[in-house]
Amino acid sequence: MSLTLHSSNGTLDQHLRDAGSDGTVGPAEFQAMRDDADKVFGKLPGMVEYKAVVGLPQSITAFQRLSDELVETMQQIALGARRKKLADAEKAQLKDAIEAQLAYVVLGYKSSVERL
Repeated sequence: MSLTLHSSNGTLDQHLRDAGSDGTVGPAEFQAMRDDADKVFGKLPGMVEYKAVVGLPQSITAFQRLSDELVETMQQIALGARRKKLADAEKAQLKDAIEAQLAYVVLGYKSSVERL
């Protein structure tokens, strides 16, 4: 069971393919993706333009923070599952549950931001 992610942004799509080319994502690849994601957010037009829309600057900042929290929480779940030494069936059930939540996030993107 696995999720595959593609992007309409060619550079990001290539980065995603490169990161998973050997079947695993190592710490260096993971950190590079996070750094790149932060750089892209940093290139958003100045918050001066966004201040005209009530709540937009706060929502953008919150999204970036919550993305970090989501990733950190998944890492904590994986670490806890490894420590507990889950049976294969339990691992599969946990992966199914996490994938369902990630699919929800992706569909949320598709039904909102992608439609801009």
